[in-house]
Amino acid sequence: MSGTQHPLYPLIKLCTVTATKLYYGLLLTYLKLAPPKLTLPINSSSTTTKAKDYHEYGFATLSAYDLALDWNCFLYGVSKKEMQEWFDQGLTEEHADIGPGSGYYPVHSKRLPALIASSTPSKPIAYHAFDTQETSLLYLTSRLSSRFPLTTSSSLPSTASGNGTPSNPSLALQTHLFDARQHARARSEFGGKMQSVNMHFLLHCIPPTEGGGPEDKFEAVLKTAWEMLKPGGSVYGTTILDPLAPSAPGRLNSSFPPTSLRLQPALALISWLQSVGVLCNQGDSLNALLCAAQPVGFEFEERGGRDVYLRGVVCFFRFRKPEERKDEA
Repeated sequence: MSGTQHPLYPLIKLCTVTATKLYYGLLLTYLKLAPPKLTLPINSSSTTTKAKDYHEYGFATLSAYDLALDWNCFLYGVSKKEMQEWFDQGLTEEHADIGPGSGYYPVHSKRLPALIASSTPSKPIAYHAFDTQETSLLYLTSRLSSRFPLTTSSSLPSTASGNGTPSNPSLALQTHLFDARQHARARSEFGGKMQSVNMHFLLHCIPPTEGGGPEDKFEAVLKTAWEMLKPGGSVYGTTILDPLAPSAPGRLNSSFPPTSLRLQPALALISWLQSVGVLCNQGDSLNALLCAAQPVGFEFEERGGRDVYLRGVVCFFRFRKPEERKDEA
């Protein structure tokens, strides 16, 4: 038995997975009976553009995500409110959202409406969304257009024109089909254009690079953020670590005490989601993440909880690109 597993873990896992399946099933049944109203681009479909190695999400799953997030966050030991506040703290007028999923965080943001209100027609808030699946980008566009004055442009085959007007401040949304590991494309198309890049609940969904481990995949994604950012900009986000991964001195993978009963439901949910391909965080550790950020060139304060801290099995992180760009190795 692992050093983090309680003797009651098998029973806790059975109960956790059974309850999770039941909860997810009830959510999807409810959404079939009362589907959400979506304003999607003309000729768009409910099919997704499947990206290799990534778990596929349809509109039904994305619609259920917000409610499922409450359950998952409880098991992980993190507050959804705290994750929303972390998203808002880093949001700027030139922002990249990599892996927006259902768009929960921008839709529920308190800072985004304030930024839009303070913008001008000649300089709207630039919000770039990057995802491997068209479904997610269409869903995000629909949700944002129902809340904010919106102008859109996109690399998708069919796009919405938006509801903003040239005379009113608006959110300039641009959506892109994009793999977070494509740092060469990030440099050529978006190099140095962003003040902020967020990766909320993204890194644990990224498959490992071929022949590499967690540190290699973290470095590949962080290089993408580095290329997008202006000097002085920051990449920030949250990710679910693997409590069973080896830890380094002072760099644990959970804020829960090892073998504690509170850790066991999180272990159970992570194990099940790994087995069905939703999570790709086998071996993901705090040490691997921080060791990946340093060679890319990012700066951060590890101590004091300002830039890096744990809440349950979730890691909150913020890395800054120096004002004077360092030479890349």
